Amino acid sequence: ICRVFASRGDHVVYGHPSFPCYRIGSVAQELETTAVRLRDGVHWNVGDLLDAVRPDTKLLFVANPNNPTGSYIPQPDLERLLRETPEHVLVVVDEAYVEYVDADDFVEAPALRSLRTRMAVLRTFSKAYALAALRVGYVIAPGEAVHHLNRLRAPFNVGTAGQRAALVA
Repeated sequence: ICRVFASRGDHVVYGHPSFPCYRIGSVAQELETTAVRLRDGVHWNVGDLLDAVRPDTKLLFVANPNNPTGSYIPQPDLERLLRETPEHVLVVVDEAYVEYVDADDFVEAPALRSLRTRMAVLRTFSKAYALAALRVGYVIAPGEAVHHLNRLRAPFNVGTAGQRAALVA
């Protein structure tokens, strides 16, 4: 995502602590980053994320629920984030642990697609389906975004065993 949707010198926002690959991918692409501290080191603060967005921000990453804290963004706050993030920013909602959430005020990001065009939702079979070693994941995004990602993705990046296991799961 960093390679496809941002260029050297562009800006990226992500929470901290959170999944380290947001920072790793950004640094590898020579992007400027703002790591927004989670409230009490645990909880998301949508206002702080929005305040970190700049005119040169291209990506905003949120793990929902978060890795490693397990906290999540309640539905009203996620709706606010999707509505108020400037349209030039791709909001990337990483839902790797979505199957483990049972809170009444949680909503899966794809249910909010009508609020924002520029959103990509990341999902994986690694956690709830115990297929981590097979590296099977996917993105839910507008067709044009998927097309751009496919142009850069390695061919045959998910092996036959991973594909078959994902179908069974």
